[in-house]
Amino acid sequence: MDYDAVVIGAGPGGLRCAQHLANRGVRVAVLERRSAAGRKVCAGGITWNGLLGSLPESLLEASFASQTISTGRRRVTIREPHPLIATVNRQRLGQYQAEQAAQAGAELLFDAPVLRINDKEIFYRWRGKERRLRCGYLIGADGSNSLVRASLGLKTQRLGIGINYFVRRTYDEMIWHFDAARFGSGYSWVFPHRETMSVGVYRGTRKGSAASLQRQLLGWLGTIGVSVNRVAVGADLVNHDYRGWRFDRCFLIGDAAGLASPLTGEGIYPAVVSGEAVAAAIVDPSGDQSAINILLKKHKKHRIMLNLAETNPRLASLLAELSALLLRYRLLSSSSFEMA
Repeated sequence: MDYDAVVIGAGPGGLRCAQHLANRGVRVAVLERRSAAGRKVCAGGITWNGLLGSLPESLLEASFASQTISTGRRRVTIREPHPLIATVNRQRLGQYQAEQAAQAGAELLFDAPVLRINDKEIFYRWRGKERRLRCGYLIGADGSNSLVRASLGLKTQRLGIGINYFVRRTYDEMIWHFDAARFGSGYSWVFPHRETMSVGVYRGTRKGSAASLQRQLLGWLGTIGVSVNRVAVGADLVNHDYRGWRFDRCFLIGDAAGLASPLTGEGIYPAVVSGEAVAAAIVDPSGDQSAINILLKKHKKHRIMLNLAETNPRLASLLAELSALLLRYRLLSSSSFEMA
């Protein structure tokens, strides 16, 4: 075997998995089709219950001990003694994680797109030539259009969509906005960063066109005085069609496994948790997997909530108003609202 394990995809989950494996003496390589880690359409939000406590402060763009939830009828501001959410630059996060994985001993190959997979043989292009390698364990961390998932014969039917702009201006508050008339079961957001802010929309199903969802987003941004003229738009599909993560000596991580939240589209935390779970399963198959089991329970709960909200726009509006009301009177924990 060329490597004990090969990870396809240098996102947060793939890099965390590679780092943990290398730290335990596993010979591991990471193949990434892009030229660097971290490039993706992403609002860049991380939560207190997620990664916030484990990253160096220098990576945090902005942090918030409060967040605002707005609906058609009310605005609720949630305040806690510690930061609820912080924002990170995905490219800087990717660079940091790549350095951590490399220092642990993982081999990272960028500009190395995978061409095809034949069992545990991977054919990829690197430095202008087609190459082949073999591995004991194959790990798919290659996103919503995962080649590793496809090689397992797993179809993907449940897809959400996210649309995002990064605007070069600051904003005072972090906003989640629920408006069933505009976004159905989805929501729009303002996530401030250091010198920019992420504004966008997510919907857990692909009802209607992306162009229509984008128009609704632009209409809402107009109501809060945010212009995205001459700002590049990013859009991406979000896979939340979970069918499993362990398949003999093949594993799936994050969006490749369909572990993004069906309700919120959050993918960073599920990717990292599943990356750590895969590494643990390879090193010690009988080890503790409580973290990913908790994640799977929350994923199931979010899927049920999304299905309910998609049943009827009025029901989606009612759920948003009820959640805001419960939050206002502290009958619902703010941690229940977090993306992870």
